[in-house]
Amino acid sequence: MNYPEGMRRAIGICCFAGLTLVSPAVTPAQSPLATATSLATIERFPTYFHGRTVTLVATPQLLNGLWMIPRQAGDSRAFVIVPVEGTPPSRSLELRGQMFDVGQMDRDDSRASSSGLRAAVEQLYRDRWPDRGALFALVGASWVDDQPPVAGQASVRAIVLRPDAFDGQRVTVRGRFRAQNLYGDLPAWPRKTQWDFVLQAADAAVWVTGLRPRGKQFDLDPRQRRGAGTWLEVTGTVRIADAMPTIEGASIATAQPDVEADPPAPPTAPPLPPPTVVFSVPLEGEIGVDPSVVVRMQFSRHMRDSSFEDAVRVTYAADPAPAAPAFKAVYQPQTRALEIRFAAPLLSGANVVIQLGESIVAADGAPLSPVTLRFKTKSLPGN
Repeated sequence: MNYPEGMRRAIGICCFAGLTLVSPAVTPAQSPLATATSLATIERFPTYFHGRTVTLVATPQLLNGLWMIPRQAGDSRAFVIVPVEGTPPSRSLELRGQMFDVGQMDRDDSRASSSGLRAAVEQLYRDRWPDRGALFALVGASWVDDQPPVAGQASVRAIVLRPDAFDGQRVTVRGRFRAQNLYGDLPAWPRKTQWDFVLQAADAAVWVTGLRPRGKQFDLDPRQRRGAGTWLEVTGTVRIADAMPTIEGASIATAQPDVEADPPAPPTAPPLPPPTVVFSVPLEGEIGVDPSVVVRMQFSRHMRDSSFEDAVRVTYAADPAPAAPAFKAVYQPQTRALEIRFAAPLLSGANVVIQLGESIVAADGAPLSPVTLRFKTKSLPGN
């Protein structure tokens, strides 16, 4: 077989439990690649976050064979993570990935199969599909070590990522005026006063309440986009309202743009290697194989199941070669394995050749190099 020696079984998927998403809004100043938020905010507004790329701070743990954000006692929801590659360390991390409320997805959604999410669902729920709000997933996740803010140096981003740590504190922060959420930076409006407005910096945004955006040489209307992008400095007290951090404003002034408030570069992951076959039953070159064998070939990465259609060939290495029995080749996403079942036993004492064609690709479209598996069936008495 034309894959490297030292074959090993593929490692299992790593997963995590919890959140929801949508597409980022177009902005006049910039559109962050991800939305910084907290677990509590995501769980309160799952429809807003479903499908959106998010950043949050959490400490993953390996629980029941899955990487998870642990829940409080009595909380039946799960928060599941599917990394780009590798496994997350069990320490405070800044995690980034695409968030899904799995219950909002159809059972046959291709994103669940191609990402490895379906395997986590089946492990947690067996044959049942989760309800909305029961299982959240961070898919294609990457991470960097969490860098807690220095005491006394609050920022919009720090407050959004760790609202509980700032609750009740007096802070001074800078950001862009974004009117009354006219750009969809946040999932809801706390409706404290008619002057409430959104302040945005980096990949984060927060509501400022109880303070009219007016001061020396500026008077901004939260109901209009005019003036959006104006840099402001706001002093006030952090309050959590409906699972969202807000700033109860006390004073306001214009400010110079904060270059450090630009969105941080996302954690980068090395490109994934091309898919390969890492294990097979039978093994390459194996002899004495039962003619009733079910052939299984496991891949290093999740594969696109539709690419196997008309791409699997089974023949005998003989001249002339009799026709091989009809077979059904089915890709099993849970185990990343192709299963080949024959309608009748293979010939006794025959050299069997199984070929996987060049049209087979991984879930992200990376091609599989053509693969050939050869084995010999055992000779049965009377044959």
